[in-house]
Amino acid sequence: MLLEENSDDCWHLYNLLNRGDYVFGTCQRKIAKETLTGLTKNEKKKISVLLRVEKFDYDADVDVLRVSGVNARENKYIPLGAHQALDVLAPMKVTLIKKQFDSIHLKKLHEATSDAQNGNVLAIVMEEGIAHVFIVSKSTSKLKAKVEKHIPKKKRFGDKQEKLKAKFHEQIESALETHFNTKDNGENLLKSIKAVIIGSPGHYGEKFLDHMKETAEKKKSPLFKDLVSKTILAHCTSGFKHSLNEIMANKEVMERIQDLACYSESQ
Repeated sequence: MLLEENSDDCWHLYNLLNRGDYVFGTCQRKIAKETLTGLTKNEKKKISVLLRVEKFDYDADVDVLRVSGVNARENKYIPLGAHQALDVLAPMKVTLIKKQFDSIHLKKLHEATSDAQNGNVLAIVMEEGIAHVFIVSKSTSKLKAKVEKHIPKKKRFGDKQEKLKAKFHEQIESALETHFNTKDNGENLLKSIKAVIIGSPGHYGEKFLDHMKETAEKKKSPLFKDLVSKTILAHCTSGFKHSLNEIMANKEVMERIQDLACYSESQ
């Protein structure tokens, strides 16, 4: 049995799957039900199903693994051999059955468990008016949010410019809250973060970190308190997506992440 705790787990399962495998999990299916008046209405019902896999696809935009195939175990609602689809998304328990796990599958399974142990990195690359938020694991990097705000460059805008900068920082924080304050799995997502990197040219990253510290204090926010305690500042050339490669290739940053992870484990 596999426990899909986060989107990375869905990605790893996608890499383990082959046509002809069997996946056991819970799906939703429309069931025709007769009412007291004799009319028939459709209602969605959760059903446990064993599928022989025919097709599968991972949708990175919504972090869902879609598996389709034929029902391999007859039940009350789905006939044997009927086609059915199963959406796998975190948090969810599924069982993968293969005739044989070869050396490649075992290697991928080892990588999946290593990622879970090593934890993820929350990476923010930003400059004035634009930021990209990523979750980075050993094997994947996923864009979670893009934040844009027009901020006039000219100093004559004075106080208005400072208010727009503060609003920009608030929008980034809102994106972080949306990701980590999910009803079902937010706590597990936060626990999986071993470090936070804020990369930027100049002092933009430092100013955003100061804003997060203020938010943690004003709101008494456990989320931002935790993120601030794990934050490392780094230099990159811009706030665009390609700058993620710059900070993740920085040897000094990687060493600081490792030091931070070791310190956290010792607490």
